[in-house]
Amino acid sequence: AANAMSAAALWDWPDEWPELLTFLTQALSSDLPQVVQGAMCVLVDFSKDLTDQQIIHVGPTLLPRMLQIAKISQQYSVEIQTKAVKVFNTCVSLILAIDDENATKSLLPDHFIQEFTMVFSAIITTTIDSAMSFGLLKEILTLLTSMIKNVINQSHSDLLNLILSSVWQLLSNAATYYLKNFVYDECDDTQLASD
Repeated sequence: AANAMSAAALWDWPDEWPELLTFLTQALSSDLPQVVQGAMCVLVDFSKDLTDQQIIHVGPTLLPRMLQIAKISQQYSVEIQTKAVKVFNTCVSLILAIDDENATKSLLPDHFIQEFTMVFSAIITTTIDSAMSFGLLKEILTLLTSMIKNVINQSHSDLLNLILSSVWQLLSNAATYYLKNFVYDECDDTQLASD
């Protein structure tokens, strides 16, 4: 159903189906996980097909909602959070490609850049366990890398420091996870006793 909806959205939105975005964002609040999953699948496909003109109208609705989903791990699965970050990343990339600097600044104001940098930096510093999605971490790192390359500069040194310390923490957590689950776990005590 999500694929059919995505295909229809490609041709019918915004002219024939102007309420699509409202419908999808409302579906994200459903108590039914399959409805949320379907809406996110459509939004992932939908965001890939947006133009720089469309993102100006869609960005103010999608970006805050995707950020909200990404930061509420108790309500949404890691898979849904990963898709939310993917949509967020796609939208930010489109916004950064807009030739109009005023439009870019209005869609990505400094306070919003600071907010989402803090949220995503906090997510990547959490302890990695078996339930943690490395796909989510990859999407966040892709986004933060893009922000460093295109937006965060000397005037945002506090954000740059936050990102760098968060990435360092992520690398430390990943090393700990790897050692615990792939190095030390491969050798069990019965093998040692028989040697």
